[in-house]
Amino acid sequence: MSFESLMNKCQELNRSVEALAALGAELRLRQNGLGSDSRVPSLLQDVVHCIEPGLLDGLEPSQELAVLALIQAFFSQANDLLENPGRDPGWSCEDPVILESQGQVSRLIVRSIDTLAAKRPALGTTLQQPGAFLDVGTGVGWLAIEAARSWPALRIVGIDSWEAALTLARKNLAQSGVSERVELRSQRVEQLDDEKIFTLAWLPGPFIAVELMALALERIYRALAPAGWS
Repeated sequence: MSFESLMNKCQELNRSVEALAALGAELRLRQNGLGSDSRVPSLLQDVVHCIEPGLLDGLEPSQELAVLALIQAFFSQANDLLENPGRDPGWSCEDPVILESQGQVSRLIVRSIDTLAAKRPALGTTLQQPGAFLDVGTGVGWLAIEAARSWPALRIVGIDSWEAALTLARKNLAQSGVSERVELRSQRVEQLDDEKIFTLAWLPGPFIAVELMALALERIYRALAPAGWS
Protein backbone atom coordinates (compact mmCIF):
# COMPACT_ATOMS: atom_id res chain seq x y z
CA MET A 1 0.00 0.00 0.00
CA SER A 2 1.28 3.45 -0.86
CA PHE A 3 1.58 6.34 1.60
CA GLU A 4 -1.23 8.14 -0.22
CA SER A 5 -3.51 5.12 0.09
CA LEU A 6 -2.76 4.88 3.80
CA MET A 7 -3.53 8.57 4.30
CA ASN A 8 -6.81 8.20 2.40
CA LYS A 9 -7.79 5.26 4.58
CA CYS A 10 -6.99 7.27 7.71
CA GLN A 11 -9.15 10.13 6.47
CA GLU A 12 -11.96 7.69 5.75
CA LEU A 13 -11.78 6.21 9.25
CA ASN A 14 -11.53 9.66 10.81
CA ARG A 15 -14.89 10.68 9.40
CA SER A 16 -16.52 8.03 11.56
CA VAL A 17 -14.47 9.12 14.58
CA GLU A 18 -15.49 12.76 14.17
CA ALA A 19 -19.14 11.87 13.60
CA LEU A 20 -19.20 9.85 16.83
CA ALA A 21 -17.46 12.71 18.65
CA ALA A 22 -20.06 15.17 17.35
CA LEU A 23 -22.86 12.89 18.52
CA GLY A 24 -21.27 12.69 21.97
CA ALA A 25 -20.76 16.45 22.06
CA GLU A 26 -24.42 17.05 21.22
CA LEU A 27 -25.47 14.70 24.03
CA ARG A 28 -23.12 16.45 26.42
CA LEU A 29 -24.61 19.84 25.55
CA ARG A 30 -28.06 18.42 26.22
CA GLN A 31 -26.89 17.38 29.68
CA ASN A 32 -24.94 20.51 30.58
CA GLY A 33 -26.75 23.24 28.67
CA LEU A 34 -25.60 25.59 25.90
CA GLY A 35 -22.80 28.10 26.09
CA SER A 36 -23.01 31.72 25.05
CA ASP A 37 -22.07 31.01 21.41
CA SER A 38 -24.69 29.05 19.49
CA ARG A 39 -22.63 28.41 16.35
CA VAL A 40 -20.99 25.16 17.45
CA PRO A 41 -24.22 23.66 18.89
CA SER A 42 -25.98 24.45 15.63
CA LEU A 43 -23.26 22.72 13.64
CA LEU A 44 -23.37 19.70 15.94
CA GLN A 45 -27.09 19.38 15.38
CA ASP A 46 -26.48 19.47 11.61
CA VAL A 47 -23.95 16.66 11.91
CA VAL A 48 -26.29 14.52 14.02
CA HIS A 49 -29.05 15.11 11.48
CA CYS A 50 -26.72 13.94 8.71
CA ILE A 51 -25.88 10.79 10.67
CA GLU A 52 -29.59 9.99 10.86
CA PRO A 53 -32.57 12.36 11.01
CA GLY A 54 -34.41 12.09 14.31
CA LEU A 55 -31.65 9.98 15.86
CA LEU A 56 -32.02 11.56 19.31
CA ASP A 57 -35.77 12.16 19.24
CA GLY A 58 -37.83 10.72 22.07
CA LEU A 59 -34.95 9.85 24.39
CA GLU A 60 -35.24 10.26 28.14
CA PRO A 61 -32.43 12.19 29.90
CA SER A 62 -31.24 8.97 31.55
CA GLN A 63 -31.00 7.31 28.14
CA GLU A 64 -29.05 10.25 26.73
CA LEU A 65 -26.66 10.01 29.67
CA ALA A 66 -26.17 6.29 29.11
CA VAL A 67 -25.34 6.78 25.42
CA LEU A 68 -22.98 9.65 26.28
CA ALA A 69 -21.20 7.39 28.78
CA LEU A 70 -20.89 4.69 26.12
CA ILE A 71 -19.30 7.12 23.65
CA GLN A 72 -16.95 8.42 26.34
CA ALA A 73 -15.95 4.84 27.13
CA PHE A 74 -15.23 4.19 23.44
CA PHE A 75 -12.90 7.16 23.18
CA SER A 76 -11.22 6.65 26.55
CA GLN A 77 -10.47 3.00 25.90
CA ALA A 78 -9.31 3.70 22.36
CA ASN A 79 -6.95 6.40 23.63
CA ASP A 80 -5.65 4.05 26.31
CA LEU A 81 -4.83 1.48 23.62
CA LEU A 82 -3.17 4.14 21.48
CA GLU A 83 -1.04 5.45 24.35
CA ASN A 84 -0.21 2.02 25.85
CA PRO A 85 -0.03 -0.55 23.01
CA GLY A 86 2.58 -2.58 24.89
CA ARG A 87 0.47 -3.17 27.99
CA ASP A 88 -0.59 -6.65 29.07
CA PRO A 89 -3.86 -7.96 27.62
CA GLY A 90 -6.96 -8.04 29.79
CA TRP A 91 -8.75 -5.45 31.91
CA SER A 92 -6.30 -3.52 34.06
CA CYS A 93 -7.56 0.05 33.78
CA GLU A 94 -7.22 2.45 36.72
CA ASP A 95 -8.29 5.65 34.95
CA PRO A 96 -11.40 6.81 36.87
CA VAL A 97 -12.86 8.42 33.74
CA ILE A 98 -12.78 5.12 31.85
CA LEU A 99 -14.00 3.14 34.84
CA GLU A 100 -16.91 5.49 35.48
CA SER A 101 -17.86 5.61 31.79
CA GLN A 102 -17.84 1.81 31.58
CA GLY A 103 -19.87 1.65 34.77
CA GLN A 104 -22.52 4.06 33.51
CA VAL A 105 -22.92 1.93 30.40
CA SER A 106 -23.43 -1.18 32.54
CA ARG A 107 -26.65 0.33 33.90
CA LEU A 108 -28.24 -0.50 30.54
CA ILE A 109 -27.98 -4.18 31.46
CA VAL A 110 -30.71 -3.70 34.06
CA ARG A 111 -32.97 -2.21 31.39
CA SER A 112 -32.19 -5.19 29.11
CA ILE A 113 -33.11 -7.64 31.88
CA ASP A 114 -36.39 -5.79 32.42
CA THR A 115 -37.08 -6.02 28.68
CA LEU A 116 -36.44 -9.76 28.77
CA ALA A 117 -38.64 -10.10 31.87
CA ALA A 118 -41.54 -8.57 29.95
CA LYS A 119 -41.37 -11.61 27.64
CA ARG A 120 -40.71 -14.16 30.38
CA PRO A 121 -43.24 -13.87 33.21
CA ALA A 122 -41.30 -16.23 35.49
CA LEU A 123 -38.29 -13.89 35.35
CA GLY A 124 -40.53 -10.90 35.97
CA THR A 125 -41.93 -12.58 39.05
CA THR A 126 -38.41 -13.34 40.31
CA LEU A 127 -37.45 -9.68 40.00
CA GLN A 128 -40.41 -8.55 42.09
CA GLN A 129 -40.09 -11.08 44.90
CA PRO A 130 -37.61 -11.11 47.82
CA GLY A 131 -34.31 -12.62 46.78
CA ALA A 132 -30.72 -11.77 45.95
CA PHE A 133 -29.00 -10.59 42.77
CA LEU A 134 -25.33 -11.37 42.14
CA ASP A 135 -23.40 -8.83 40.07
CA VAL A 136 -20.12 -10.45 39.03
CA GLY A 137 -17.49 -7.87 38.12
CA THR A 138 -19.45 -5.02 39.66
CA GLY A 139 -16.76 -2.47 38.74
CA VAL A 140 -17.67 0.99 40.02
CA GLY A 141 -21.04 -0.30 41.20
CA TRP A 142 -23.50 1.34 38.83
CA LEU A 143 -25.11 -1.89 37.66
CA ALA A 144 -25.62 -2.96 41.30
CA ILE A 145 -27.05 0.46 42.20
CA GLU A 146 -29.39 0.47 39.21
CA ALA A 147 -30.54 -3.06 40.09
CA ALA A 148 -31.31 -1.98 43.66
CA ARG A 149 -33.32 0.99 42.41
CA SER A 150 -35.22 -1.04 39.80
CA TRP A 151 -35.96 -4.14 41.89
CA PRO A 152 -36.64 -2.98 45.47
CA ALA A 153 -37.48 -6.49 46.70
CA LEU A 154 -33.99 -7.79 45.90
CA ARG A 155 -30.79 -7.62 47.90
CA ILE A 156 -27.76 -6.94 45.68
CA VAL A 157 -24.27 -8.39 46.05
CA GLY A 158 -21.54 -7.01 43.81
CA ILE A 159 -18.15 -8.74 43.65
CA ASP A 160 -14.94 -7.56 42.02
CA SER A 161 -11.22 -8.01 42.57
CA TRP A 162 -10.15 -4.71 40.97
CA GLU A 163 -9.58 -2.39 43.91
CA ALA A 164 -9.33 0.73 41.74
CA ALA A 165 -12.92 0.12 40.64
CA LEU A 166 -14.18 -0.91 44.07
CA THR A 167 -12.88 2.31 45.61
CA LEU A 168 -15.11 4.25 43.23
CA ALA A 169 -17.97 1.78 43.78
CA ARG A 170 -17.95 2.41 47.53
CA LYS A 171 -18.09 6.17 46.91
CA ASN A 172 -20.92 5.82 44.38
CA LEU A 173 -22.86 3.50 46.68
CA ALA A 174 -22.53 5.86 49.65
CA GLN A 175 -24.24 8.59 47.60
CA SER A 176 -26.85 6.35 45.98
CA GLY A 177 -29.57 6.11 48.62
CA VAL A 178 -29.70 2.29 48.30
CA SER A 179 -26.59 1.37 50.28
CA GLU A 180 -28.61 -0.61 52.83
CA ARG A 181 -29.52 -3.18 50.15
CA VAL A 182 -26.18 -3.41 48.32
CA GLU A 183 -23.16 -5.34 49.52
CA LEU A 184 -19.79 -4.88 47.81
CA ARG A 185 -17.17 -7.60 48.13
CA SER A 186 -13.51 -7.66 47.15
CA GLN A 187 -13.69 -11.14 45.67
CA ARG A 188 -12.91 -13.01 42.46
CA VAL A 189 -15.70 -15.06 40.93
CA GLU A 190 -13.65 -18.25 41.20
CA GLN A 191 -13.46 -17.62 44.96
CA LEU A 192 -17.24 -17.38 45.33
CA ASP A 193 -18.30 -19.81 48.04
CA ASP A 194 -22.00 -18.96 48.52
CA GLU A 195 -24.46 -21.83 48.08
CA LYS A 196 -28.07 -21.64 46.87
CA ILE A 197 -28.49 -17.96 47.75
CA PHE A 198 -28.96 -15.92 44.59
CA THR A 199 -32.17 -15.84 42.59
CA LEU A 200 -30.46 -14.02 39.73
CA ALA A 201 -26.82 -13.68 38.64
CA TRP A 202 -25.12 -11.53 36.01
CA LEU A 203 -21.77 -12.59 34.52
CA PRO A 204 -19.89 -10.21 32.15
CA GLY A 205 -18.42 -12.81 29.81
CA PRO A 206 -15.94 -10.54 27.94
CA PHE A 207 -14.21 -9.65 31.23
CA ILE A 208 -13.69 -13.27 32.33
CA ALA A 209 -10.53 -15.03 31.17
CA VAL A 210 -11.28 -18.02 28.95
CA GLU A 211 -9.33 -20.38 31.19
CA LEU A 212 -11.44 -19.33 34.20
CA MET A 213 -14.87 -19.43 32.57
CA ALA A 214 -15.71 -23.06 33.41
CA LEU A 215 -14.81 -22.57 37.08
CA ALA A 216 -16.67 -19.25 37.20
CA LEU A 217 -19.84 -20.85 35.84
CA GLU A 218 -19.50 -23.73 38.28
CA ARG A 219 -19.26 -21.36 41.26
CA ILE A 220 -22.18 -19.28 40.05
CA TYR A 221 -24.34 -22.35 39.46
CA ARG A 222 -23.60 -23.52 42.99
CA ALA A 223 -24.50 -20.08 44.35
CA LEU A 224 -27.87 -19.97 42.60
CA ALA A 225 -31.03 -20.82 44.49
CA PRO A 226 -33.28 -23.49 42.96
CA ALA A 227 -34.87 -22.08 39.79
CA GLY A 228 -32.44 -19.13 39.92
CA TRP A 229 -31.59 -17.21 36.73
CA SER A 230 -28.16 -16.46 35.25
